[in-house]
Amino acid sequence: GDIEKFPFLDPPKPSMIREGLKELLELGAIRHVEKNENGTVERIISLTDTGKKLARIPIQPRLAKIMLTASELAALPSALPVVASLSCDDPRRRPQDEKERADQAHAQFNVDGSDFLGTLKLWNWWEEQSNALSQNQLRKLAQKTFLAYSKMREWRDTVHQLTTLSKRLGLDIQNDNGGSDSLHRA
Repeated sequence: GDIEKFPFLDPPKPSMIREGLKELLELGAIRHVEKNENGTVERIISLTDTGKKLARIPIQPRLAKIMLTASELAALPSALPVVASLSCDDPRRRPQDEKERADQAHAQFNVDGSDFLGTLKLWNWWEEQSNALSQNQLRKLAQKTFLAYSKMREWRDTVHQLTTLSKRLGLDIQNDNGGSDSLHRA
């Protein structure tokens, strides 16, 4: 039916509806939108298979689309930490009085030309540390490297939730080309 006539308790602005539909079209979630002579949306013609999958992933549609594409490119295990980081708060702390020290501590995770690969480098490092250290040691390490321990845990929990969801959706979480080309294409 006409989304603009849906009885929302707090209806979105028509411009927001148009932007949302435009995004869904760009992501391949819907096939076509019919408009009347005034340019308002009449109805969505059909939800695509991609749209049905996106609807089952409880994160922003663009991030969910990255997951689907990464699965197709056999890069999902590398993409999941990046997707999760984009849906969580940044764990890197940069206190006003210690900006230079924080930048130095974070520099080990930088990858020239790619914030995504830098995020993946931080993830891999944290996973190694998590497997080797106690929770108390991890807290101290997080403080020393200007990382918010609670945000790192949230990030890790989100990756695990997305991994579980990926399995339920039948996405390919086994294969991982993991290279920068695959991750950047996703």
